[in-house]
Amino acid sequence: MHNVLVRSRWARWALPFGVATVIGFLFAAQWVLASGTSRPNIRWSYALAWVLPEWYLWAALTPLVFALAARFPIGHATWRVSAPLHVAAAGLLGVAHAVAFALVTWRLPWADIAAVPLERLATNLVTKKIVTNLLFYAGLVALRHALAVYRRQRERELRASQLEAALARAHVHALRMQLHPHFLFNALHTLSELIHRDPRAADRMVTGLGDMLRETLDSDGAEEVPLGRELALLERYLDIERIRFCDRLEVDVQVDPECMAAAVPHLILQPLVENAIRHGISSRPGAHRIEIGAARRGESLLVRVRDDGAGLADGAAPGIGLGNSRARIEQLYGPGASLELCNVDGGRGLEVTLSIPFRPTEEAHAADPRAHRR
Repeated sequence: MHNVLVRSRWARWALPFGVATVIGFLFAAQWVLASGTSRPNIRWSYALAWVLPEWYLWAALTPLVFALAARFPIGHATWRVSAPLHVAAAGLLGVAHAVAFALVTWRLPWADIAAVPLERLATNLVTKKIVTNLLFYAGLVALRHALAVYRRQRERELRASQLEAALARAHVHALRMQLHPHFLFNALHTLSELIHRDPRAADRMVTGLGDMLRETLDSDGAEEVPLGRELALLERYLDIERIRFCDRLEVDVQVDPECMAAAVPHLILQPLVENAIRHGISSRPGAHRIEIGAARRGESLLVRVRDDGAGLADGAAPGIGLGNSRARIEQLYGPGASLELCNVDGGRGLEVTLSIPFRPTEEAHAADPRAHRR
């Protein structure tokens, strides 16, 4: 912290003197070039020796002018008090600058004015530079106000972006928390059906449900996990559903190996598969098949969940799981992501396609990196 303060203090002094050096060189160049052949004795060293001290004095006064501008800002409610104070300060500093410049140049070798009394030199400089000094003071005050306005604007933009990010995180967290009880209530409903009809299956279901909830809670609030880890968690959920539907549920998973380490929103697959089960096997008797696939397409990761159910009726809205999943990815990725639903096979089946930016994670694969079938 001390080093930062030291660097900041040095910057506040170095910048005015750097600007003064540039301005001084420009004025000296104008003087040398304008002299032409009429005064060939004007050299760069002579011009700089006269010009640079004048601008260096203003560089030394700049922090004081900035402090006055900060202490007495000229605004709609303060100009009646601040304006007269700045006019007085401009006059005093203008005179002080001219007198200091006279002291610096008097009796120095390059000045060639040793015979001129100091009082006369100071009076001449005050008279000659009074308007220039007033204008320069006004310019410094205006610059200080412009910098203050710019700084306030940047601070407002930063606060707005931080607030927007915080609201987005809160929204995503709320949507994710809404999915937990949604799944849990469905699982408990299934458990209540099995507990009297098939106690052993109910016991296995309780064990699987406990394992799944434990893995979910162990995520440490991470919004994204590797796809391999998400598939492993999905397998816990499918184990519970297989107990419920016995041999009626068939799941086929085909995932490109390079996608196993890609980042996906945590708990994004479970509501997609749950929707496929609810609108497929739960809506009609017989066996039911769900296909899950993932592949990279350019800079995007495509995840598809397809069922062979009745599809989505015209005008029907997606359920809470799909609706929340779509809202989550919009919050996490913006317009670069989508969740699309479409009927397949002439209305016999529904395909949900999740498209998000492809971004590998450093976390180890949580599942077998080879594509597999179940």
